[in-house]
Order: sequence, then C-alpha cells, then structure tokens
Amino acid sequence: MTTANLSKGDEFVIGKPGNDTLATVSVGLGWDVSEIKKKGIFGLGGGKKEAAVDLDASCLLFDTDKNLTDQVSFQQLNSKCRSVVHTGDNKSGDAPGADEVINVNLSKIPEDVGALVFTVNCFSELSFDQITAAFISIFDTVTNQEVARFDLSMDGGARTGLIVGKLYRKGDEWVFQAIEKFEDGHTYVKLVPAIKELL
Repeated sequence: MTTANLSKGDEFVIGKPGNDTLATVSVGLGWDVSEIKKKGIFGLGGGKKEAAVDLDASCLLFDTDKNLTDQVSFQQLNSKCRSVVHTGDNKSGDAPGADEVINVNLSKIPEDVGALVFTVNCFSELSFDQITAAFISIFDTVTNQEVARFDLSMDGGARTGLIVGKLYRKGDEWVFQAIEKFEDGHTYVKLVPAIKELL
C-alpha cells in the first residue's frame, strides 16, 4: 500500500467501524529539537545544562455534542473505554521514528464518541520555533504499514500548543483530517476551546 502524503486540510479515509482490515491503527508523532537549543543559547556548552526537551502528545475524545469525554496523555495512558492507549512519555526527542505513539482500536470506540483529536504541547521551556521535522504517521497495525503521513510546516513561532489532526466519524467511515493549528498552552486543557471550533 502506498503511503498517502497529506497536506494541511487534507482528509484520508482510515476505515469503517468494525472493519477487520483496519480494526486498529497506530498514530505516531515525531519531532526533532534544534541543536542550538539542545546545546544552550550560545551552543558552546560553557557550563550550561542542556535544555529540557519535553513535548507531550495527547489524544482527546469528544462526543457528538463536542464535549470532552476522555483523554490519553502521559498522565493517563489508557482511555476509560480501553480503546485508546498511549505508549508512554518521551522526554528526549531523540528516538528514531515517532517519539510518542498512540494506539487506537477503532472497533472498541464507544458509539457516542464522534472524534479523536491529536495534540502536542511544549511542557518544558521549549516553544515550536525550536522544533523541526515534526510529523504524524498513521500505521495499519495488522500489516505494520504506514498508510498516511502528515509532515508539519512548523510555522507556529513561539507558541506552545499544537492541534495536529482529528480522526472522526463521517457517515459510516473513520476519516483523518490534517489540521496543524498552533495555540498557546503547555497542556492539552488549554487547547480544548480551540478544538471545539474545529469539530
């Protein structure tokens, strides 16, 4: 299967509820941090400690009335319905491939959940003007093949919150939409008002 390369605003059909072919997907979010930031402001060491690198990926579950009903993040790795699982926090940004992965079992998502929204927040002193090569990648966990990828432009300046994309019900299908909307906020909670405008 050829990977669909998405641009901002594009939509990609993931599958239908109950479809065994795409019953589960893995959503990987990856990024790099500029070397200048890693080495300190002057890049010379000079006794300065390396800056903390702590970006946090989250998945927020909204019902059809746009109410936030559940979430997974580094603070809560499993959704209450057990359909969404976060594999854990990465505080280095140095992992090959995706830095944080969220697994989604489409067949187990409650019927009242209309959308899953994926976000990234700069929990440490970083802001998105210091982040490079960010992307979201969606894998079919049955075949272990990448089905869609969205390489972000990362033009958010000094903002600290990012709404990456949403996976939502469209008729009898699950569709992923690439969003890339930057906001201010070190935690996903700060992004909820902006997210509701996109649902």
